[in-house]
Amino acid sequence: MSVRKEIRIVIADDHQLVREGLASIIGRQDGMTVVKQVADGESAVASVVALLPDVLLLDVQMPGPPVGTTVRRVRRLAPDVHVIVLTMHRERALRHELMKAGASAYLLKSDPSTTIVTTIVSVSALPMTALSVAKGDDSFGLLSPREAMVLTRLTTGSTTAHIAADLAIAPGTVKRHLSNIYGKLGADTRMDAINKARILGYLD
Repeated sequence: MSVRKEIRIVIADDHQLVREGLASIIGRQDGMTVVKQVADGESAVASVVALLPDVLLLDVQMPGPPVGTTVRRVRRLAPDVHVIVLTMHRERALRHELMKAGASAYLLKSDPSTTIVTTIVSVSALPMTALSVAKGDDSFGLLSPREAMVLTRLTTGSTTAHIAADLAIAPGTVKRHLSNIYGKLGADTRMDAINKARILGYLD
């Protein structure tokens, strides 16, 4: 039986209470550890370059360069590090900008702690190649239009037969699309594919 690699995390937030709260949540999870806490964008970049964690939890509003600049610097200097943005702002334009800059996920600070933990796990398992291809243009072109249609129907709990009937295609074709979706997203199950598709922005 393979043992899951420990997920190493840097937390960057200028509010000590938020940092300590996130560190407490993460510290209660098996297979996760916080390797550094910092309070500004420059320190976030320096810590990521020095420690090469799996994930950087990055606050949007901190001292230092704009968050988009920080995300792009991390992607350039440590391309294997996933950036999860944490913010109080729900604006779609900001989310789109930061995802295009290279963030792997965009979460609200009002999200439940379980969502943060699940996203850390899902993002860490998601191939960075999938993220880079998906962010290559405004349409998130990782999946074909037909694959995206099949994926959308997965969220309703539709069976293969129902998806085939709905799209007027053969069940075998649906299975082939599902296989392609799993491969492109690095997913093992339907729920895993749905979670990772949400992270990539396919299921807004």
